Amino acid sequence: MVSAAEYLKETKKEEIFFNKDKKDHYMNTMFNGFDMDRTMLRIFTAASDISDEQTETHRYPCYGGNGMRGHVEEYNQEGEYSLIGRQGALSGNVQFAKGQFKNTEHALLVTPIIEMNSIWLNQLLVNLDLKRYQTGAAQPGLSVKNLQEIQIIMVPLAEQNAFANFFELVDKSKTAVQKALDKTRYVLE
Repeated sequence: MVSAAEYLKETKKEEIFFNKDKKDHYMNTMFNGFDMDRTMLRIFTAASDISDEQTETHRYPCYGGNGMRGHVEEYNQEGEYSLIGRQGALSGNVQFAKGQFKNTEHALLVTPIIEMNSIWLNQLLVNLDLKRYQTGAAQPGLSVKNLQEIQIIMVPLAEQNAFANFFELVDKSKTAVQKALDKTRYVLE
């Protein structure tokens, strides 16, 4: 089945992928039945559609379980979210995604049930060291059930916002210092 998908992708790319109905059919209904592993087809399709570089067609960042994987043509999320890697050696890592982006099945999108500042929540999750909740030896991973049972402190929204503002100022300062260091290295070389 994967060979058939590869063949169609190589020989009929424009016909299939530039027509919304045909692309939808290819992605969701063309290959079905007990002799096919939909997971493998999804992995093949997703991996082959990711560009290392941001281009005019691959504009949206794509996040997987280990962080940003590259850029893709279509996004499936919009806003500010914490993403938690759920599978692999780096499961438990926390990323912050902002704007339009693609979130793969290997990264859990954190959606709080009460109003929280997204930057404050992200830093809280980073400091919880979620790797310690990994299960499995050969292929470590995080269980959504285990993550849902973690209790966090609740800080008034005004204090969350003050922290987030301070964090953004520090982050901008770190970026400015790094640029200055890079420029200095360039001049000295």
